Amino acid sequence: MGKKIYKEEFDELTFDEKINSLHRYGVYLMSRKVHGYYINLYGLFGTYVEVWYTESNDEVCRIEIVNDDSILDLYLERITLKIF
Repeated sequence: MGKKIYKEEFDELTFDEKINSLHRYGVYLMSRKVHGYYINLYGLFGTYVEVWYTESNDEVCRIEIVNDDSILDLYLERITLKIF
């Protein structure tokens, strides 16, 4: 994989290859919780990837590239800056 990964390239990876790529090259950014899922956001080669875990058994059930700015807004809403 190069310095930038595209959705089409990422989608062609197997589930295990996606996990290994994130483990090896991904940078954890933050997480959120929605409807029984924990969702971690990672940076990977210039793009964002979400990893969905089931709340009940902490098992990865979905890994996908984030292409929608409204999804990223859900994370940005959680950031607060305190200016002294």
